[in-house]
Amino acid sequence: MKGKIYLSKVTEILKSIRLVFSLAIPYIIQIIPRSSKIWVYGGRGGYFVDNTKYWFLWTTEHEPDIKHIWISNDSATISMLRKRNLEAYKPFSMRGFYFILRAKIVFYTHGATTIIRPVFLKTAIKFDFFHGIPLKTMGLGVTKTFQQQFDAKFKYTLSKKIYRYYKKKYVYNDYLVIPSKLFTKMFTDFSGERLFVGYPRNMVFQLGKKELLKIINFSQEGTHFYNEIKKYSRRYIYMPTFREGKPDFIKEAFKDLRTLNDLMIEQNAVLLLKLHPYTKTKVSFDEYSNLKIVNNQIDIYPFLPFIDCLISDYSSISLDYYFSNNPIIFYVFDLNEFIKTSRALDFNPVQIANETTAQNWNDFLILLKNIDQLTLINDQMGKELFASNLRPDLEKLSNIIKHDLLKLRSS
Repeated sequence: MKGKIYLSKVTEILKSIRLVFSLAIPYIIQIIPRSSKIWVYGGRGGYFVDNTKYWFLWTTEHEPDIKHIWISNDSATISMLRKRNLEAYKPFSMRGFYFILRAKIVFYTHGATTIIRPVFLKTAIKFDFFHGIPLKTMGLGVTKTFQQQFDAKFKYTLSKKIYRYYKKKYVYNDYLVIPSKLFTKMFTDFSGERLFVGYPRNMVFQLGKKELLKIINFSQEGTHFYNEIKKYSRRYIYMPTFREGKPDFIKEAFKDLRTLNDLMIEQNAVLLLKLHPYTKTKVSFDEYSNLKIVNNQIDIYPFLPFIDCLISDYSSISLDYYFSNNPIIFYVFDLNEFIKTSRALDFNPVQIANETTAQNWNDFLILLKNIDQLTLINDQMGKELFASNLRPDLEKLSNIIKHDLLKLRSS
């Protein structure tokens, strides 16, 4: 036990020393000129996903005068992109590190650390495209476990002060993309000047089938998944958010898998379960022919236009899927518990979509059985919320960056 405590102390001391030394890096790299003709991109966990993926795909096609570089530590992602003649490198490879130091513009969705340590980006212009919007209250500081995690990582006052100084000086955004002015107050804890433009990932709802299949066929997993689901007459997808207070909630959500599977068979339908990356479950779906877990490595967005009904809860996916003009069921079986043990809600599903919200298993089954009679969101608050979510205008965003922001930064 004493050995573990000693090792923990040494580890924290080494972390603090590393942070102190890293503070000198920006003064060294600031002599390296950055080019506005080099743009660097990164995604969650290094994967080719979310807003930066679709922004990268659009800019590589429409901005040929700019060098577009995807940075990732995931070898499979790099290989996949290179097979399609797109440039991708690991951050500390020779070419990857070169482009990181030379790029004037950097894009990410889950923080700059998904590309490289922020000290290496001090003189670049950083755009946080983020990855979610309310219903639930935003920001790590509002989670029930954040303070415990922080205290576990840094036990000593000096270490905490060094980290907070480092974070304040280097871990910040220059610009934060928000798809609606209605969400402004929800992002008060996030740094960066606000850019009100639609999220690039929602371009999938503006594409035709041929263009969507081109994105789907980026990976063999995507091709196989599409061929698997297209044989059904109706496709549902369940996309719940993560619960800090109860990571494994699937058994509580789906009380009778046999009944649910029989209902899907009756409709010649499939229910796909795309769980949050942090959600873990011991529930097995192997014996149920029409209930299928979606591999978390699959980017679900190009498949959403082929989905007939979304089942969600407090996740921002509902605001994106609204562009499909298909029904949304809000299944909030644990509403009060979620608020108590996980997050507060800025928008309560019961208030924004009462007619298509189920708070228990029986009501959920009733909505599924009456899917053809489900209406789109009719509640006034819901209409205002969903209508405020801007559609992506990527040409406008590109012009803002190239002509307005770069010019402003150069003056």
